[in-house]
Amino acid sequence: ASQVAAFGVGHDGAYSLPRKVDMEGQGFPKTRTYEYGCPARGHLAPDGSCKDGGSKEQGQCYSMDRFEAGPQSKCGDEAGGKCICVKPESPDGDAGQQGLSLRVKDGQMTQLGEFAVQPPTTCDNCAAIDDPETCNECDGCQYTTKLMEDEPHTGCLDCGAECQRRRHEAKGRSNRRDYMRGKTPTSRSLVLLPHFPMWDPGERDMAAKPADEAKAAINAQGPMALAGGLTMPFNIRAAPLSRQAWLQRYPIVAPRIQRLLDNLVAGTKAVKDKLSCDSDPYARIDKVTKVLEGCQNMQRLQQTLESSEAPLTFPPVQASQNLSCIKPPYASPADPCQTLNCYSADEELKVALKQ
Repeated sequence: ASQVAAFGVGHDGAYSLPRKVDMEGQGFPKTRTYEYGCPARGHLAPDGSCKDGGSKEQGQCYSMDRFEAGPQSKCGDEAGGKCICVKPESPDGDAGQQGLSLRVKDGQMTQLGEFAVQPPTTCDNCAAIDDPETCNECDGCQYTTKLMEDEPHTGCLDCGAECQRRRHEAKGRSNRRDYMRGKTPTSRSLVLLPHFPMWDPGERDMAAKPADEAKAAINAQGPMALAGGLTMPFNIRAAPLSRQAWLQRYPIVAPRIQRLLDNLVAGTKAVKDKLSCDSDPYARIDKVTKVLEGCQNMQRLQQTLESSEAPLTFPPVQASQNLSCIKPPYASPADPCQTLNCYSADEELKVALKQ
């Protein structure tokens, strides 16, 4: 995680110069407020993660699992605390706020309380470090044995120019960044801005095929044939998104989800009498149920993250298909959708899934 005061909010994608945040106006303690994701060398992978390309990598992006520390890095010296390694789990709660551990204020979610944080490695004085692994983490130190006044001396010693050159080359060949390495984490009172999963099923599906071909596939493979080539909510591999990135992405993704749900529900109802005769009916029904649950999770996230002053909407049409989304009463077909229709109250669907 990295400091909001130093890097702003929205720790996603390629690194860019941060915009100043009104810390006092947002109610963020300046030195204790962090957001998941740290600036690190690398480039964006297709799943949105930051991939380290080695010592010759010129780019910078936000990473969820590593950062580089030092005078020339975005994070600066590790002891400065601009970037930290924190265990992403529910905290014990803020003792000053009666144990409150999660707060949502007009769409902004924060985690509060005591978190397990990796202690910084102090590299100013090699001789003062007695742990071999901690010593070798420092660019200017090396745990080795040298002759001093004709006597062998083993410990954490200064790493000369040639030693540092070899170490930088070795680091460039490896993308691995070990966490903790046997250290004991410290407990710190923090305010953390979490990131959130985004289910994007993609654009390919059976509904784009002729009706008779789609119907034949449903009869042969069950309603999940309509989801051919799409990403299901139980197969999400994309990196979680900050609130800002999630809100920007949702109006693009939501119509795809709604179209998939509309077609999947219609397909399930169309073959409801055949589901019980399927070679593996429980597996197929389970997949349909998980898709419905994935829709509900996205629906809840929308309701949590949207601002009351700027509620989210999304287009009512996807790939020339009118969507059966939720709209205000008396809305016209051209009016935008308010939220996803996850068919939670559809009695015919419930009967179909119990066949």
